[in-house]
Amino acid sequence: MAASSWLSTGFLGEYGPPGERRVLTTVGVDWYPYMGANQAPSPSAASPSGAWRPGWSSWFGLADLPTEVVSRGSDAAVSPPTVDALASADGRIQLHGPPGSRLLVRSVVLPAPGSVMTFAVRDRQTFLTTEPTEGEFVTMLDLPAPAAGAAVAGMGSVDFEIRAIVSDVNGLPAESWGVMVATLDSMGAVSDPVSATVVWDVVAPTVSAETPLVTAPWPFEGSIHGTSEAGTQVRADGGPPVVVGSDGTFDVGVQLAPWPQTIELSSTDPSGNVGTAEVSVMGGVDLRQVGLSQHEAGQVLLAQVAT
Repeated sequence: MAASSWLSTGFLGEYGPPGERRVLTTVGVDWYPYMGANQAPSPSAASPSGAWRPGWSSWFGLADLPTEVVSRGSDAAVSPPTVDALASADGRIQLHGPPGSRLLVRSVVLPAPGSVMTFAVRDRQTFLTTEPTEGEFVTMLDLPAPAAGAAVAGMGSVDFEIRAIVSDVNGLPAESWGVMVATLDSMGAVSDPVSATVVWDVVAPTVSAETPLVTAPWPFEGSIHGTSEAGTQVRADGGPPVVVGSDGTFDVGVQLAPWPQTIELSSTDPSGNVGTAEVSVMGGVDLRQVGLSQHEAGQVLLAQVAT
């Protein structure tokens, strides 16, 4: 089994009984785009036994992996990574890729949300070898490998504390970043890169609701209509969430007794920021809105309770 031509990983051997085969590989931990991105483990697994690659040596380790996570195909067969969140309240995002692989990450501060990266990612070679621009951060992240005997399924994940690491040229925290990520699999094959714009979001969404004139009384479920940011999740008194529509409106179910009660609405955005508001509502007819005096409304409420 030959190692990939991109020698950041090299095949050493395969062992174990049928159905439980494992692969031992060398794992390079250096990646320098401005040096051509070919930082092979040293001693080089691609050289004859006992050979030592001339020149300076790269850091490397050993990985013991299930054969299921080792790609024997071309670079095109490598699953690309994904970026979990495009907005973050704590400056941290989550990257996903095949278990046991590594993620090659390039990130740079953007001058404003929605700006583009300083160079366009068109192909793997551009991503791997283009010299970083001023202030650009380049790193390699490990995705946990499945334990011996564990089933290989789904995607692994790793945190990237982007705001703590990727600052502007003055060393100050930023509010928007461009992120480019590619998968490096266990045999050294590289996926096509993906890119995303991430913003630092600490602003809680606003939420408001109308006071309905008529709504179904307990034990039936009534509804409260309101507005908040599209895509946020709204709850009434901590109940089941509803997703705010693209037009910014929502209808959340509630059970209301036939007298005034205060309902707390909370709206949670994808970054985890929470906005709250209170609305005073009644089940049945809201007598406060029909022009009755406080005494008259009280008499009607007593009659409703009595029945």
